[in-house]
Amino acid sequence: MPTHPDGTEWAHILVLSDGAVVHADTAREALTELIPGYGDLNSEEARLAARVRHALDLAAQAQRARIDEAVLRGRLDPHDPHDAALVQVLSARKDAGMLLASPDAPGRQAPWRGTVELVLVTTSYAPHTEVPPAQGRVVWFDPTGEQVFLTSLHAARAHDYWAAEPATPATGGR
Repeated sequence: MPTHPDGTEWAHILVLSDGAVVHADTAREALTELIPGYGDLNSEEARLAARVRHALDLAAQAQRARIDEAVLRGRLDPHDPHDAALVQVLSARKDAGMLLASPDAPGRQAPWRGTVELVLVTTSYAPHTEVPPAQGRVVWFDPTGEQVFLTSLHAARAHDYWAAEPATPATGGR
């Protein structure tokens, strides 16, 4: 593990898409390297808005990558009418909640079982909106908090991220 000059470990390590590695003491410092202008924002409201915008962009990119991979592996044929309709659903804007209702349960969220994972942003769903969260093969970007967002980037396979709890004098460990 890379360390500070005094030998202590960095609390956050984030690998950017270009392969650059960010070492930071706080989640905010890591996000400052990821989101242009983030470090200059003076309120949590402005930082949340920046994280949401970034999550929406990343979700669209991650969804496109999953579609492209499925096409490449032959699991999805964009020339097939059924698969083309699936691509339209997958490519829908990520800033509005999507209700995946089924004929046997209209108006209720049905689980996503598509051949390609559905990539969504938590702030487009309840409790932030009236649309209930989707279930099933769903990958979530969660911009509601700095640490939560970074963790969701890792879970969604958008960036590698590692965080350690800072060492405490009482335990000397994490």
